[in-house]
Parts: sequence; C-alpha cells; structure tokens
Amino acid sequence: MSSKNSYKKHSYTPNRKLLAAGLLAFAATLATSVTATYAFYDLSSSATVSILNMYMDLSNEMLIGMKNPNGAIDYQEGIGSSYIASHSDAYYEGKPLDEVSGMYQSLWNNESFDPKTGFPSFRGSYQNVDGTEMPPLATDESYIQLEFFIKSSWDGYLYLGDGFSLSADHEKNLDTVNRLRSNGKLGVSVEDLDNVVNAARISFLSTESYIVLNPDPDEDTVFGGPLNIRGADQYYDFDANTGKELVYGEYLDGAQIVFDDDPLASDLDENPDVKKDSFHAIHKAGIRKYNVDKTKEANGNRLPFRHESAYSISDLTLKEGQNYNDPSLTKPLARLESGKDTRLVVTIYLEGWDKDMTNSIGYGAFNLDLEFEGLMDAIR
Repeated sequence: MSSKNSYKKHSYTPNRKLLAAGLLAFAATLATSVTATYAFYDLSSSATVSILNMYMDLSNEMLIGMKNPNGAIDYQEGIGSSYIASHSDAYYEGKPLDEVSGMYQSLWNNESFDPKTGFPSFRGSYQNVDGTEMPPLATDESYIQLEFFIKSSWDGYLYLGDGFSLSADHEKNLDTVNRLRSNGKLGVSVEDLDNVVNAARISFLSTESYIVLNPDPDEDTVFGGPLNIRGADQYYDFDANTGKELVYGEYLDGAQIVFDDDPLASDLDENPDVKKDSFHAIHKAGIRKYNVDKTKEANGNRLPFRHESAYSISDLTLKEGQNYNDPSLTKPLARLESGKDTRLVVTIYLEGWDKDMTNSIGYGAFNLDLEFEGLMDAIR
C-alpha cells in the first residue's frame, strides 16, 4: 500500500494450486460542484462512473457470466463492459452515483433474507426527512450493483486476487483542478480530489457471507453523530424547539445521548474558525451542545452508535504460503462447488458516514482493478 490514495495488494509467487483469476477494471468520477453547501449526502450533483476496461479474463477452469433476459446464464471465459451493459440495467456508461450508507444492515441481512436471490440495500439521504435516526432506502440508481455467476471445475473458495488495486486517478484529478482553477474555482486541490478513494466501498454477497471492503481500515466509520447537512449556515444542525443539537445515526439498543447542562452563551459561537464540512461545523450560540465525553460515559465508555463492519484488502486476499482455506488467516468471498453456479453480487458505492465524504472530493476520480482468485480444496 503506497499511500492512502492508492491501495494495492502486492504480488508474490504462491506455492499452492490456484484456479484462474479474473480482473474487473473501473474508473469512477465524482462530477460535483466544489462550491456547493457543506453537506452529507448532499453533493450538488450525482457522481458519474465510466467503466473503461471491465472484463474477466479466465481460463476454462473458472467461468464468469450474468443472466440474460431469458434468465439463462451466459458463461464466458472473459466478459467486457458491453457484455455487462447488455445483461444488466445497473450499468451504463456515465451512470450516476449518489452517496449512500451501509447503516441499518440488520433490516435486510437477517434470518428472513435469502442470499441465493436477495440483494443488499442501502440507506439514502437525511435531506427532507424529519427524523434523525433512519433515513429512507436509497434507490437502486444510487450505486452500481452487479449479479455475477461463477462456475468452477473444482471445489474451493473465492478470494480477492493479487491484482486488486484501488487508487486515485491522480493525473485526471490534476487536470480537473487546473480546469476548475482556470474557471475561477481556486479552493479545490488535487489532494482533496485524490481522497475520493477513501470513501469508496466494495461489497460482496454470496451464500457464504456478506462482506464490505473498506480500503482504509485504519479509519473507523461510525454510523452516528452531529452533522451539518440542513441549510448553508455552517452550524451543526439543531432543534430550535428543544434548544439542542441534532444527533443523527443508527443508535444501539438503549442508547443515551447526553447534552451539555447549559446552552452556549447567547452571543458566543464555539469553533467559529473550524474548516466547515458535513462533519465539522460551528456550535451555535444559545444551543445545548452534544457532549461526546458524557455520552460515552453514559454508554459504557463507547459511542452509542453502530460501527461499520468492514474488512481490509489484506483480510480478503490469500496469504503467502496459504494452501488451504483458514478463516483465521483470511476470509473467502464465496464457496465454489464443482460444476455449480456460484452467485456473487458486487456493489460499488460511496459511504456517506466516511469522514472523507464531503464536498471537498467533488469531481474526484479513482480507478478500481478487482481481481478474483480461487483456491482449490486439498485433495484427500
């Protein structure tokens, strides 16, 4: 991993027998205005995604396919973007993306969910809703979700391959910055645009498990807290009737939210010089502030919100010398059974609760190389 704007699994020579690997290459661009209000789930226009070289280049030991309009799976040794567009309405060149969240996963991923036919769902915007806990479901148009089927000639497990790479398209972002600055938008930097990769997520659903990949595992994403998303006043949102700040998110059972006993002085804002975005704002004078320390104390020294359950690249790729499936070393994406159709739903989205998901990454571009690797069961 060379930087927080480039995540790559480095190659090595394994001493195990592998199934064939496949590669999907994505290029994604966020086409948003960097002069819009500071907003969570409220970038001024949708992200756009174009897939430059999406393909699976496989040997006949492992085939990839998608369902055609008649419901049959068209298996191929390799598939391209035109194949995908002809087999799924979920992708077309220039498809927009909106910011969503994987919060409230338990509402769909539970005992009644059938991983053989079901699809993950995500939550949309808090904009234009009265509550602070559960936002409405995001529409299918808000993310890219593709249903693949893999047929293997061996029993085994599917992992991320050594060719996985998620990186900022630095050259394209630099060109974008120069173009924006020539049009008078001087506040944008290439460093900001490169940070788009840190908000990206890739999820994998199979009958084996549901897995979310977070490219920046050092960043703990919490589904909750105060936000600056309603209006362009640069203040944390508050309820004028109660005189308290609003605290959004997926609360844990029995959560207790604690505020300062007394409001801020009526003529004194707190943190007026903070760099404003959806997660950083001014505490408004005369309002009772959300007290993080007292809230932790009231909830067993932890924040009373659900945390994102996600894995790193290293968690999902085979370790050097690993020649059998060992859950203590790495986590497979799916179970492969000889001659059977293995369903794998891949979703690419932007996590709205990620602290990098602000307007500063507007117009940012990133590239994703998604490679799969199969490990055969040991022959007994």
